[in-house]
Amino acid sequence: MNLVNSNSILPVSVGVYEFNFDLEKIRNELQLHGEEKFDLNPLNSYFEDYTIERSKLNYTNVLMDRIDEAARQWGLKLSNVWMHVQYPEQSTNTYHHQPANTSFVYYVTVPSDSGTFAWDLTGINGPVIPVEVKENTAMFFPGWVPHKVTRNMSKEKRISISGNLDKI
Repeated sequence: MNLVNSNSILPVSVGVYEFNFDLEKIRNELQLHGEEKFDLNPLNSYFEDYTIERSKLNYTNVLMDRIDEAARQWGLKLSNVWMHVQYPEQSTNTYHHQPANTSFVYYVTVPSDSGTFAWDLTGINGPVIPVEVKENTAMFFPGWVPHKVTRNMSKEKRISISGNLDKI
């Protein structure tokens, strides 16, 4: 896990780390895992979220263990994790992870034109700040920061793994 970017555009630190995982193995494992939605209401931000049962995963658990190891160095621990899938034409409304201390998103599949992650500070009279993301990277950020993902205009799914880290 290598730090490739630290962003201070927000009033807090945001770290982007690059990984060297076999994305095809992760994609296949997540696809076999199935997709049980958190919420069936398409008006809810949780509509794009799916449960991840770690007991059903092998290779993807190595990634989550690596994230947990890094978190422990920061005095945090992995508390929960889920898969976020955006099908074509879907977007994600603004939301946050409060009361989580720190949150992360790891990018498994980011097709061209599949939407843009953005900090949405409009609720505090601020701007919407787009963030360029790429596959096999993880972004760590404070759980209270509002964010969204714009509409997936590609013909493919955009897949990420998200989670929260809390104090040990």
